[in-house]
Amino acid sequence: MATNIKLLLDTRRARKDGSYPLVMRVIHDRKSINISLGYSLREKDWDSKNEKVKKSSSVVENTTRFNNLLHKKRAKAYDTIARLDDEKKLDLLSMTDLKTLLTGNKVTVKPTVFAFLEEHISELQKARKSGNAGVYDQVLKRLRSFTSGKDMKFEALNYAFLTRFENWHFGNGSSVGSLSVYMRTLRAAYNKAI
Repeated sequence: MATNIKLLLDTRRARKDGSYPLVMRVIHDRKSINISLGYSLREKDWDSKNEKVKKSSSVVENTTRFNNLLHKKRAKAYDTIARLDDEKKLDLLSMTDLKTLLTGNKVTVKPTVFAFLEEHISELQKARKSGNAGVYDQVLKRLRSFTSGKDMKFEALNYAFLTRFENWHFGNGSSVGSLSVYMRTLRAAYNKAI
């Protein structure tokens, strides 16, 4: 898990009184999002090195209590990220979805490619369409083999991914006909997912 959380002043957004919003910056896989903590402070009141309000600050009544509150918010965010990582969901979320989760709002979880294909195969088997289910199952097995079992979002099914898949397919000595079936099936699954 390559995630870091920093507390800092967002100096890009100065308030009229000269203060800046206090934000929690979440950095994951070299992408970052800022989550507002609902407070504004002047630069003279913020210890950027230690990421806390200076004891000399008169902005808050009790700096120790305020810094403990900030520490708890950061710890809660780390806990949520660790849970998502343990559940193998972290890398499937966009940064916007991660921000939504960290702020306590609900996220509409989009199905992943493997999960969608598994569900669709199950539905086809229940409908006694074993031929179609078998084709989708073959595509799922090939994708799992290509990605070393790592699931992905539908957004990852782009031109670059499909080109790499095609090269890998031919590199393993497979035929044009089977690739054609896999690509048609992937396109149909993509459209169904939409």
